[in-house]
Amino acid sequence: MNIHRKMFHSGHLYLDIDDCEVDTLLPSVFETLMAQEGKPLQVGVSSDRSRLVALLRQSGFELKRRCYEMDVTASDLAVPLPERPQCLATACAGTAAYDSCVEKMYRHYLDTHSAVNPLTCPQEAFYGVLLQSGTYEEGYPDICTTACMRP
Repeated sequence: MNIHRKMFHSGHLYLDIDDCEVDTLLPSVFETLMAQEGKPLQVGVSSDRSRLVALLRQSGFELKRRCYEMDVTASDLAVPLPERPQCLATACAGTAAYDSCVEKMYRHYLDTHSAVNPLTCPQEAFYGVLLQSGTYEEGYPDICTTACMRP
């Protein structure tokens, strides 16, 4: 079992558990870890790993979030995309547009993680891991969408 911490989410302790370890772990291991560290434990697990899911449930873990992965196209949408031209632009560090983009990303990350695993790092640390440029969609009166993508 690999135990690690995350810079952005210091309120939890993270576990990676291999399938070969499932039959040898006892619920008391998780209780001991929580007592020693004084932090909740978190495990990301695919639903097809039924033995691990059973062990976690037996050990008192609660399902807090479901994540889904799928491939979709615009034709799969229930409501078509609006007929408007996309106004894509590039924002580089040191510009007002970049500052607006990273603020929007920070707020989104903060909001989407608050219920399960709140962000614990300073805003500057979050900004420090972002790329120095990004793409954004301009919309009236603000930036609608923003992304930092690696080439």
